[in-house]
Amino acid sequence: MNINDLIAWNNLANPSDIKVDQVLWVAAENGDVKVTPISVNSGIEVRNLNPINPATHKTSPKADKRIYSDANLQELQKADGAAPSVANSKTETAVVAAKPAEPVPEMNWVWPTAGKVLATFDDPKNKGIDIGGKLGQEIVAVAPGKVIYEVGAVRGYGNMLVITHANNYLSVYAHNKTNLVKKGQTVSKGQKIAEMGNSDSETVKLHFEIRQAGKPIDPLKLLPNR
Repeated sequence: MNINDLIAWNNLANPSDIKVDQVLWVAAENGDVKVTPISVNSGIEVRNLNPINPATHKTSPKADKRIYSDANLQELQKADGAAPSVANSKTETAVVAAKPAEPVPEMNWVWPTAGKVLATFDDPKNKGIDIGGKLGQEIVAVAPGKVIYEVGAVRGYGNMLVITHANNYLSVYAHNKTNLVKKGQTVSKGQKIAEMGNSDSETVKLHFEIRQAGKPIDPLKLLPNR
């Protein structure tokens, strides 16, 4: 097996950073992967560690084929915001110095659903909160973002969604009856994304989490008072 094909099939931004239990594809889904070398621009040093052009080469592995875990969730979040670079350190420093700092957007959260809080944050026992309600009740995105994980059956979570937001935040919605958005879809704040259910749960409820850089945060400290 060619290591470049392995890198391409798994979309490895950093081939030296492989996690324990990480699922790696050893063949392309369509059976054919064209390896495209990185184009070399004059005046820019290119270290040929990965001759794949991330800007033009797309691969097929889907996040919903990975086992859900904190490590995989952090990896998905990093991959969603990662930007490949071929410039050397001097070029990168010059670009950063010339570019003005962008303001960090404020996060204005909304509640994901109406209902009584059945269980509060108690990490590591409970990495979020549980909100009770009725079967089929509306669940909405708490902030604008992008769906990075959508799967129908995860042990302990059931039907679930994960959305990434600005400032390295992400939100998790679990035990859904139905997921209404798909991986890669952009959503707006307050948009209906799922219906409340009891998938892999003894009661109808929404298990909701907020994380920043992979670390669970008490949602009640960020959601508005009601």
